Amino acid sequence: MVIGSGGIVIAQAAEFDYSGSQCLKALREEGIETVLVNSNVATIQTSMRMADKVYLEPCTTDVIESMWGNLGKEFYTGIDVDVIGRGRMSVGDLTSQLAFTYMIRDERQLEKNGPYYSPIGNHGELGIVDFRWKGRWTNTLRYGAWAHTLAMNFKAGYKDYPTTVEVLDAAGNVTGTEEIRLQVKDYFTFDWQTQWYPRKDLQLTLGILNLFDEDPPLSISQTGINRGQPVGYDDRYYDPRGRTIYGNLSYKF
Repeated sequence: MVIGSGGIVIAQAAEFDYSGSQCLKALREEGIETVLVNSNVATIQTSMRMADKVYLEPCTTDVIESMWGNLGKEFYTGIDVDVIGRGRMSVGDLTSQLAFTYMIRDERQLEKNGPYYSPIGNHGELGIVDFRWKGRWTNTLRYGAWAHTLAMNFKAGYKDYPTTVEVLDAAGNVTGTEEIRLQVKDYFTFDWQTQWYPRKDLQLTLGILNLFDEDPPLSISQTGINRGQPVGYDDRYYDPRGRTIYGNLSYKF
């Protein structure tokens, strides 16, 4: 277990964050599983892949002792696929890449010797969702000074957290309550990007994210770890901005 830097105040240097990050790297290189406790999310230590487990909790004696005695086990099994194909066509050179993850097993204990819970396709006791499958399929066609890319993003659906709702009659009066659990649907979006290279030192990029302006899938629950306040979708996993147009002009000198 590595105790992190905690909150950094004004006029305090960030050496604690640097030293903690180097400690985690060294332990990982030795094949040692690491658990980080740090209340400050804005640090290098709490970045993905720095520690095997990260707990965003206060770095106090009571919290540390409680975690040390109650850390449950976790088991993960999955398949990562990354396939690239290239071909020459009459209209240009085509590159296709498919990268996705398929989760087979994700089981976790909330406490030592406690029951195991799985977040795969399930927003339940753990307060998070682990998607059964998610990934991106990218196809790029290059011809002369032009490159056109069409990408598909995909993510499996899941069972939403159980939520208690009010039941209304035809006149709109509340007649009682009912617990429901929605099936959040699979989600697909497409992105388009065009790049133009008129010279070796100049590049113009134009693109559209969420080409078909797909709304995030409906979720009526408001429960979950590190979840914000938006209603109607889970802001941890979906972008509500809809169709977004962007552009970039870069010059190298």
